[in-house]
Amino acid sequence: MTGFDAGEANDEVAPNGKAGEFFVVDRRTFMAACALGLNPAIAYLTIARGAGSRRTSAWSVDAIERYTGISRPKAKIAVSTLIENHIITLERSGTRPLYGIVSAHEWEASKLSAGERIVLELIGEQKGVRIPSAHFYTAADLARRGYLINEKNCRFSRNPAAFFSEEPRSVWLPNAIVDGAADERPPLALLRQMQDVRRLNLFIALYDVNNLPNDGGVSRAILYQEYTLKKVSQRGPLTIWGFNSGCTTYSASATPLHNIFLTGQKNDKGADTGMTDFWSALEGLSSCGLMNFIPHVFESNKPEAELMHPYAIEPGVGETWEYGVADAAHAAAWACLEFEYREWATREDFFLLPLPSHISNVAVIGIGRLKYRPRTRMTAAWFAISKGRSEAWQTRYESIVQGQSSDNRWAG
Repeated sequence: MTGFDAGEANDEVAPNGKAGEFFVVDRRTFMAACALGLNPAIAYLTIARGAGSRRTSAWSVDAIERYTGISRPKAKIAVSTLIENHIITLERSGTRPLYGIVSAHEWEASKLSAGERIVLELIGEQKGVRIPSAHFYTAADLARRGYLINEKNCRFSRNPAAFFSEEPRSVWLPNAIVDGAADERPPLALLRQMQDVRRLNLFIALYDVNNLPNDGGVSRAILYQEYTLKKVSQRGPLTIWGFNSGCTTYSASATPLHNIFLTGQKNDKGADTGMTDFWSALEGLSSCGLMNFIPHVFESNKPEAELMHPYAIEPGVGETWEYGVADAAHAAAWACLEFEYREWATREDFFLLPLPSHISNVAVIGIGRLKYRPRTRMTAAWFAISKGRSEAWQTRYESIVQGQSSDNRWAG
């Protein structure tokens, strides 16, 4: 899983060691469902929600209709489409059907004919295998489609890049994206109303690149906002910095989030024409409250820089401690400013923070954070790390206001 360490992610469990309020999908199989259309993709997620982390699900048309707003006839068609394309299997029919969740490598194998599977078994993992003449044309067609490498003289080898690994590419999703929370409309129902399967695909991809413990949300190597910092003043060993809510949004090159939208066609600025839809999709997720950007203070904007603490500024999208440390930082900086600088900061509508002057490349970066989070060990680790880090910085800031700061309080 991108963002999280893949090994840790595949072993994810709830903090108490029991089944948590989350379910798992293989990113590759989900993308195959997306290729069939919006309704099949939504039906697949709903059925997977019923499976949790198991291989079978009793959730069917009733659940799809109830949680997503897809009408019963359309839900039946969506489920049938998934079965016909071997993305799920019908394990038990009748009024209480049971569905099997097909793994990505099994789905890949289902696209091959019996004759094609025979050829692949003949080759196995060997290189340059001579194929009997009876199977030559089948092997040649597999080579044309990229499954095999034609080594000439009737010899073929498997193309490793053409086959899905048996190792799952797990994405852990909160049950709430299907069920909803409290009186809120379920996210899956909101995404269906957008009527763009790419937006649904993007929403799941954001969970795939989530990196809560290290970045506080979506990995900043993939997507981030950077705020413009201005040096306001200096007070002893501290530099007072200010920023406002204006920022420029960036995303890393070759991001997997972009690929969903790319068209291969360039506009007059040389950018892919699909990027407009990409930014529009992000805005759509934000306007529905499914993802928001929360400022975080980093040592610099370089990849190796460490996160210092969050600085929540928008009401209702951060955690309590993220507002606490932000308020403390602003109050501490305010206490350090002389009257004329306070006037300037007020006119500029600055959010303020005082930092040791040796941290001269400080950056405030907006981290994308998904509203609904799976209750997993990784999420619990983030809660503990973020809360502890924020409270430690809040104590430092409060000491400035109290006039008790000293150089050693800022060490480390």
